[in-house]
Amino acid sequence: MGNGAVIIVLFKEGIAIILEDIFKINQRMEIMVDQYPTEQYHSRIEDISSNNMTIAMPMSKGYPVYLNRGQHFFGKVIVNGLVYRFKSNLLEKRVHPLPVWIISTPIEIKKIQQRSFVRIDTMLHVNFKIFDTNQDNSPPINAMTKDISGGGLRIIYKHSIKLGARLQISFNIPDIGAVETLGEVMRVDKLDDERDLYGIGIKFLNMPESLRSKIIKFIFKKQLEYRQKGL
Repeated sequence: MGNGAVIIVLFKEGIAIILEDIFKINQRMEIMVDQYPTEQYHSRIEDISSNNMTIAMPMSKGYPVYLNRGQHFFGKVIVNGLVYRFKSNLLEKRVHPLPVWIISTPIEIKKIQQRSFVRIDTMLHVNFKIFDTNQDNSPPINAMTKDISGGGLRIIYKHSIKLGARLQISFNIPDIGAVETLGEVMRVDKLDDERDLYGIGIKFLNMPESLRSKIIKFIFKKQLEYRQKGL
């Protein structure tokens, strides 16, 4: 914290937490305002003090997001694979030396489990290897995604994979780049009674939040594209 103080706030469920365990300088944040409830805007924590927080001014298509002083908004941050949703108020705006919002200390903080990540249908080429001491030199296996979220993905594959299996996964996100991560098989569904075709649900393991943010950014972009097409 800016002045070294330990700030304690409450979860919505009434459990006490230390603010700095969740909010940190340079942490990415998503902002939602009442005027546009389906839109989420990118921001970043610039500074934290005992009674307020400074965040990068959220932008939409190159223009600042409009919000009146004193008006509340909702935000989300991701910490160790969990989403924390909170409420805050805009205290003031500054444009020099950098465009920022000064906001009130977050309240009504609610922890959302990883399964609540937005999941979107999309087809991406995936390469994966199953961790097996007898197959260390085996070539990567090719598959396609059925859907993806910030917490994991589902692939379509011609063979079943045992639950709990650990995978080394790599795939490429358009306009963002390559993603390499570990995964664990959490669900296996047979998709066709007449042929071998399975849906393999995989949870990301130990994924850096910077990498997870790239995936979430891609998902938000795809959502916008789908809405514009009326899908």
